[in-house]
Amino acid sequence: MTMKPMTLVAILSCVGRAQALGVLDSGLSQVYGSNKYVATSGFVTIGQEEGFYFEPSFSSYHSADTPATDTYSGRLGYDSGWLNLGLEGAATPKVNNYRSYSVGGDVTFSPSLGGEDSPSSGSASEDRPRKGLARVDIGAGATFTNHFENLPRLGPLRPARIQRTGQTDLSLSGGAKVLFLDLSGQYVRSFYDRGIPSRPRAALRAQARGANPAVFGFPDMSANAKLTLSILPLISPFLGFAYTQYKVDQPAARSYRAGASISAKLVSVTAYYELYDAGGGSPKQSYYSLGGTLKF
Repeated sequence: MTMKPMTLVAILSCVGRAQALGVLDSGLSQVYGSNKYVATSGFVTIGQEEGFYFEPSFSSYHSADTPATDTYSGRLGYDSGWLNLGLEGAATPKVNNYRSYSVGGDVTFSPSLGGEDSPSSGSASEDRPRKGLARVDIGAGATFTNHFENLPRLGPLRPARIQRTGQTDLSLSGGAKVLFLDLSGQYVRSFYDRGIPSRPRAALRAQARGANPAVFGFPDMSANAKLTLSILPLISPFLGFAYTQYKVDQPAARSYRAGASISAKLVSVTAYYELYDAGGGSPKQSYYSLGGTLKF
């Protein structure tokens, strides 16, 4: 019987320390998929509700055919409510003779258009219909990634070497909240500083398809969209779709996602199911995710 109050004291102590350090929130998610795919990712946001913040994060995944692959990243940002600026960096240590690092930046404008929202409490007794267009998000970003592949020796005329490929991603994003619907999407176009071979070696060996936290391969164009319904108290179901075309000799990939988020004052939990279609007649793959965010 003494464990419950002691556990509560420990939790409150951690929350108090986190608030003293300026921790805004933290999150952890787990994904399971076909071919024994397991991915784990997490983050911590340190800073101010409106102002500068720093967000270190990590991701790690492996499958039956792919050894453990880790990515470490960090974001330094500024959020004023209607303006969000960010600089990011990430590094993936070598696995299967492949490694990479990236740097990027983005800006998002979120003007309030005077739409009227229902109370944040979500209480049915206080429910009022939302009116008009409440919010619009408009964003753009650029990310540069250096890919390094250790190519093996191929006879006396082709010694072992390291091949570098530079990738620049330019993105446009947007979103709008209308009544009980929240629609968001992003379009990304990728450019390279060298010709991409039809079958790159290390990059494809390291690639795990589907809900992949570290995107290997060489995409040409990708787009995604998400529709969230916020009419239910505390629960927000959503649908998502993503489409990717590649530079390498492989068909376009599509993914379909359905899930829901449950949000309370301090805790938010998100779960979803994703069906991944690699195209070209390949078997479709299933992924399941469960994650949570704790706000301080």
